[in-house]
Parts: sequence; structure tokens; C-alpha cells
Amino acid sequence: MQTSWRGTELRLLLPLVVMVPLGFALAHIVAVGKLDPGPLGLAIAYIGLVLGAHVALVLLGQRGDQLLLPLAATIGGVGLVMLNRLPQTLAGMNLFGFSVGMAETQLVWFAVSLVAMVAIAVFFRDDGILRHYKYTWALAGAGLLVITFLFGNELNGARLWLSIGPVTFQPGEAIKIVLVVFIAGYLAEKRALLAGAHRRIGPIKIPPLPYLLPMLAIFGIVMVMVVISKDLGIALLFYGIFLTMLFVATGRRSYVLIGLVMFLAGAYVAYLLFPHVHVRVDNWINPFADPSGNGYQTVQALYAFGRGGLFGEGLGQGLPL
Repeated sequence: MQTSWRGTELRLLLPLVVMVPLGFALAHIVAVGKLDPGPLGLAIAYIGLVLGAHVALVLLGQRGDQLLLPLAATIGGVGLVMLNRLPQTLAGMNLFGFSVGMAETQLVWFAVSLVAMVAIAVFFRDDGILRHYKYTWALAGAGLLVITFLFGNELNGARLWLSIGPVTFQPGEAIKIVLVVFIAGYLAEKRALLAGAHRRIGPIKIPPLPYLLPMLAIFGIVMVMVVISKDLGIALLFYGIFLTMLFVATGRRSYVLIGLVMFLAGAYVAYLLFPHVHVRVDNWINPFADPSGNGYQTVQALYAFGRGGLFGEGLGQGLPL
């Protein structure tokens, strides 16, 4: 197997080897006044995971984008530092009979994600499987959405979680991936037809209707998600990904404009018809109407920004926690 020396990736990862342990140390010193070995153990485990993933990609001869692992490692490292400064009993999980805190839980899932990344590099060395079976991936995403609706756990009014044994996760994270795979495969195949529109409705050029149907199906799925999952944020994220990829593939601003108008119209109808959407929008407009209930998170975030400003108070010194 031919190796591929991923120099750019390594140079971007090396600063994290210093910055993440330093962040753990600073946050812990501020919190308890001294440095204990516990947080540094998490930092060392993080470094081992990141460098291990890099070595695995080198040995596999992976020639893919060298920015992806450093970006994911940066987000994961900052998240671990932020979570470690919070009371660990706020959240956690039972792992093989051991109770682990919030930061340790995050580290476990970070490790799982890196293993999945390396596994994909091993088994999907050619993107043909993703491109040729794009409709299968789309059906898989729709299936996850249906399963979440039927068997998902409702938390704070949103049905976003599934539980399998002791493990609870958000299928929406997997749906995001299969959505991107489907859209990328479809746009790669139909890009010329979508970009070279043949029909005109007023000042707007559109391609033949059969080529627009999958795009309209994405809009329908997003609207169903608003109704079923009761979460506007994740639906807006999905739709934003779709519109961004559509614009990158075709370069047609009219598609983005039409897509935004369709989403706003659908969201307005949902606002009128469904109470949970009404509550979400009202909380966004005026969270102080119910500061200890539905608007609690938004109010606390505003207080935090008011106290720390744009750049914050420093590691371990933020309020509210």
C-alpha cells in the first residue's frame, strides 16, 4: 500500500497539540486554583486520537482534502475545553458500567467519529458508490426521518433523538450527511441541465420540470421536518446546505431566490398552523416574555454576551455557566 505524506494536514494539527492542553490547563487553574492531572489526561487522549487518525490516513495513502481533519480537530478540541470547564454532572452517560462526565462523553464520541472517518477512507476509496447510489442514500435519509418520527424521544418540544439500548443520538446528524451525498451526486449528473435553463416563467429561467422534482422533494422533506421534529433550526440548516450546493453547482442566483421565497412561505404557513412553530418564532422575537421557560436559553446567551462582550471574559471566567 502506497503511503501519502500529508504535510499540510500535519502542519495544521501540530499547533493543536500545544493549544488544546494549554486551554485545558488554563480553564482548570482558573476554576480550582491549581493544576490537576485529570484534565491533562483528557488532553493527552485527544492528541493521541488526532495524531492517530493522521497516521492512519498517511498509511492508507489517502490523498483527500487535507483541511478536513484539522478543521474537525479544532472544533472538537475547543468543544472539549469548553465542556470540561462546566460541572460534569450536568450531562454524561453510563459506559460499560462506568459513569463518565460531560467532557469524557464528548471525547468518546469524538473517538467514534474519527474511527468512522478512517473506516470510510478504507471502504469508500472511490466515490462511485456514493455517486451511483445517490437515490438509495436519499431513501435512507427519508427512512431515518420516518423512524425518528415514529420512535424518537421528544425533548423540549422537539422530536430529535433516538435511543438504542444505552446509546442516545440524533439521526439528524446522519441525515445531513446523506442529504449532502444525494445532492452532490444529483447535481454532478444534472449540472449542465440545471445551469442551462430552457424555459422561462416571467424573468426567471428554469430547467425542464422532471429535473426540478428532486429539488422540490428536498423542499418537501424540509417542511415535513418542521412539522414532525418541531425544530426550525435543523430544517433551516438542511435547506441552507441544499441552496448553497445548488448555487455552487449552477451559479444561478434565481434558484437561491426562489428557494428562499419558498422556504419563507412554507415557514409562514407552518407558523399559522402549528403551535410549536408559533412558540419558537415568538421566543426568537421576544425571549424575555418567558425568560425562565421557553426563552431561557436565548436569555442566558444574551446575558453572557452582555457580560463578556464579543471576545468573552477568558477561559473559565464566563457567566452564566
